[in-house]
Amino acid sequence: MKKAISFVLSLLIVFGVFPVFTVLVSAETSSINNTGQTFYVDADNGSDKNDGLSPEKAWKTIDKVNKTTFEPGSAILLKRGCVWKDTFLWPKGTGDKENLNYISCYGDESLDLPYVASLYDDQLDGLPNYDTCLFLGSNQNYWDISNLSLYNGTNGTGTQYVVKFYSDASSNRMIGNHLHDCIINGSNPSNWSINSRS
Repeated sequence: MKKAISFVLSLLIVFGVFPVFTVLVSAETSSINNTGQTFYVDADNGSDKNDGLSPEKAWKTIDKVNKTTFEPGSAILLKRGCVWKDTFLWPKGTGDKENLNYISCYGDESLDLPYVASLYDDQLDGLPNYDTCLFLGSNQNYWDISNLSLYNGTNGTGTQYVVKFYSDASSNRMIGNHLHDCIINGSNPSNWSINSRS
């Protein structure tokens, strides 16, 4: 029996059947090594009534993400090809040194990165300091953020950014946050701000 199984496995390897499984794991999600739950967000087919814990039961809105406090080791994956406008990303919670939190994407890599656009004409409801598309605040540490397309348009305040990491207390320094492989576009020449306490 063992010889028969060994022979079948050899045939599978020789004829290249095994590599088909590796295609299902994208380069983007293979770099995510979260230790906790993974949440999926799909603007086209999701529903905020879902639990978000599989692509088939994905959430729909960024607002659902922003109202959730994520435990250390969580991952939030936005579906490629989806667009969210007039909103901003500010997930609550923090990771720790051994359990990073992740925000990234999933889905068909031939599609565009998930696109989040803050197009408000005044300060975004719920943001404490500035109009921005992606915000992390005090005591939010060890977030790894990648593979997103982020945009913030013109408004009259002159303070808008696309990405803002901001600690509102000098005693609360932010550590371990990593932003990479993102497209960042906006009307502010800076587009990006790290506060002196960050």
